[in-house]
Amino acid sequence: MSNQRCIEVINPATGECIERIPVDTQEQVRAKSRAANAAQKLWKNEPLEARIGVVRKLQELLRDSTNVERLSSIRCRETGMPVALSNGLLSVIPDRLDSYIAMAQEAVKTDQVESGMPGLSVRVVYEPKGVIYHVSAWNFPYLMGCD
Repeated sequence: MSNQRCIEVINPATGECIERIPVDTQEQVRAKSRAANAAQKLWKNEPLEARIGVVRKLQELLRDSTNVERLSSIRCRETGMPVALSNGLLSVIPDRLDSYIAMAQEAVKTDQVESGMPGLSVRVVYEPKGVIYHVSAWNFPYLMGCD
């Protein structure tokens, strides 16, 4: 047995430990952060439509009832949430992602702004800035991650 510290995931309905998640060391967190930042430098150069394609694939996976059942099963064991509620919350994510796709398409458009000086305008360009770190609520992880 490893001496690595772990977080136990407890099923609140049964009290059973259903998973042991290893706690990363500071160096492991730094290494993961470096890897994420390196990947983001490549990702930001992908055309918007390619990035949207990845989100569309997620939508497709979340519209597949087999995947929804599997994700619901995990969440129900981890949180004690009723299956019907879990399925319902998962079912809204694909449509919510449609809204975010539309917002992204609008947000990344280059703007020309008049400067107020004759013959001079300003070009505003929106560019990805970097990695976003997200610590999710335990009870709605899929919705929080989507948002």
